[in-house]
Amino acid sequence: EHGPYIALQLVEAPTLRERLGEGELPLLEALRIAADVGRTLQAAHDARVVHGDLKPENIFLLPGGRTKLADFGAAVFLDERSGTARTRVRLGTPPYMAPEQIAQRAIDGRTDVYGLGCVLHEMLTGDVPFGRVDAPAELLRRQLESLPPRLPTPSFPSEVQRLLDRCLAKERADRHVSAEAFARAAERLADGLVHDAERG
Repeated sequence: EHGPYIALQLVEAPTLRERLGEGELPLLEALRIAADVGRTLQAAHDARVVHGDLKPENIFLLPGGRTKLADFGAAVFLDERSGTARTRVRLGTPPYMAPEQIAQRAIDGRTDVYGLGCVLHEMLTGDVPFGRVDAPAELLRRQLESLPPRLPTPSFPSEVQRLLDRCLAKERADRHVSAEAFARAAERLADGLVHDAERG
């Protein structure tokens, strides 16, 4: 007889981190990736699970523009009544953590939206919004005292900056209401870029 076991899917695909080793991503590709990850996050949030550790190492790039989100080791379950969770242990990777996550306050799906905003910023610029800070206290200070960094202009449309600003808002209430809402906004931006290119 065999005891309990866990079966894991073998994903033979590059990670977003490996792709970033080749340089920043084109805007359209970055938006499509972010939107697809947003939809995956929404499925997790619908099951009352917050991933808690969004970063390029945990995003696999599949053929056809699809993504696979891995490593739910820092995931937490949301309370059914409050829709939030609170952890006593600071889990996650500092440069991608939301202020409430670092401060160990209540988190919800919008905490993952913040992390996804950090990933999108890195796809577009090659760096995370507030620098590669490993000390949570220093990162929290930068987040609370600084505005989200500006994208280089005129390389990026102002709508992309607004999308990032909303993802990286200090307060959860000022971010996209859900990962699905973020995905729709990113897709609208991507579709608009395609439409403008076809007209031009």
